[in-house]
Amino acid sequence: MSALERHLRKGFDWLRTDRQARRSVLFLLLGAALWLTAISLWGEAGDLRSRMILQEDRFRRLAQVVRSYRNQPRQETKKAPSGDILSILSSLIDQVGVKDRLVQLSAGAAGATLQLERLYGEELATLLQELERKDLPPLSAELRSVPQGETKRFSCSILVGGERR
Repeated sequence: MSALERHLRKGFDWLRTDRQARRSVLFLLLGAALWLTAISLWGEAGDLRSRMILQEDRFRRLAQVVRSYRNQPRQETKKAPSGDILSILSSLIDQVGVKDRLVQLSAGAAGATLQLERLYGEELATLLQELERKDLPPLSAELRSVPQGETKRFSCSILVGGERR
């Protein structure tokens, strides 16, 4: 048995025999555990505080955006141009020169749906400009890019007409 082992054994012997020493060591360990727990919880509370401040700031900014949106002047509701919307769109498609790529042209309660395939970018831009000129801006659109060789062509489905703001 080495000297270190004897010394440690002798130190632990007095802990086994001395009740007051045992109680003191136990309170010391309990106090250390409580301090570590308190420090850990304090750190978590600081993190929670910083998150709460960040969320309050985000909410304040959102409320400001909503207020500014509500304070914007309202636009009056416009009606679609007079006349049959399908005939207007049909003449517009002839004018732009994409009639051979027309897949669907139909009317519904929300307006007219126009579906075209294999459009070049310039043709699509011209079609959208002409729709604006005829006072038929798209209410919604779905646009897909389809690569064909080295060029890209577009397929689109556009909803126009109906009442809008």
